[in-house]
Amino acid sequence: ITADEKLQPILGWTLSENQMSMTKEYEENVDEVVTVSDLAGNTAEAKVVIGNIDTTPPRIDGFTEGKSSYQTVTPTFNEGVATIQKDDGEVVEFTSGTEVNEEGTYVIVVTDAADNMNTVHFTIDKTQPVFNEEDLEAITLKKSDTLDLTEIATDTVDGEIEVEPVITFNPDSDNETVESIDTTGAKDGVYKLVYTATDEAGNSTTGERIVTVDGTPATVVSVQKSTEDVSNEVTIVVKFSEKMQLPDEEWSASDDELTFTKKYTEKTKETVVFKDKAGNETSVSIDVN
Repeated sequence: ITADEKLQPILGWTLSENQMSMTKEYEENVDEVVTVSDLAGNTAEAKVVIGNIDTTPPRIDGFTEGKSSYQTVTPTFNEGVATIQKDDGEVVEFTSGTEVNEEGTYVIVVTDAADNMNTVHFTIDKTQPVFNEEDLEAITLKKSDTLDLTEIATDTVDGEIEVEPVITFNPDSDNETVESIDTTGAKDGVYKLVYTATDEAGNSTTGERIVTVDGTPATVVSVQKSTEDVSNEVTIVVKFSEKMQLPDEEWSASDDELTFTKKYTEKTKETVVFKDKAGNETSVSIDVN
């Protein structure tokens, strides 16, 4: 503000050495009246209107708040000029509305005429998460067994992704969707677990696991001796209603794992514990006399 005579100081303003003018730096747009006084106390009003201060950074569109990974993205901005940098490489000019679809990590910086800047960091990710195949191998559970249903998929950008399954009971017959696997013995059968892992960019992968619940011990179909006559060797043959495991190395199994054989050369009275594939135990009494 410049006057034709000396002025008195005003708080917030800087008076010149000759007291004929005063200055003030504004950081925001204003529309106000400033009252100045000469040395005799006479006053005058000076209207101050500032409308060209720009502290607002450019707006960058095309992104979702809270999301940093995309399969493809088309950034746009409302003013200024922009640069883009991929994977800490060369910084190049960027045109608003250009699609970015090549995998990598990017930085876009937009600067307007007032040197206000806006920066956005994002990743282009087109790689699906991956399940560990061993974690999806078929498994058989016996009564009261427990199984952690959560699986982990590994993603190149997001790291580990925890996934809960959609569970179907007896998919080839009942095809019933259930919330959990029942190992109480009330619902033996086949459970199909379907896992779908989706990363932040929207890449998805699906994995399946078959879980068989067998909470019922096998039934002994028959126990036979090779002879009832006096002999120096007797072979015992045990047949079961389902496939079994060998109880020890002295027994041999048929190819279908339903029949088990052992040779005895001494009088023996014992109880042999067999286990089915789920681990359910069936006791068989052997009496070689």
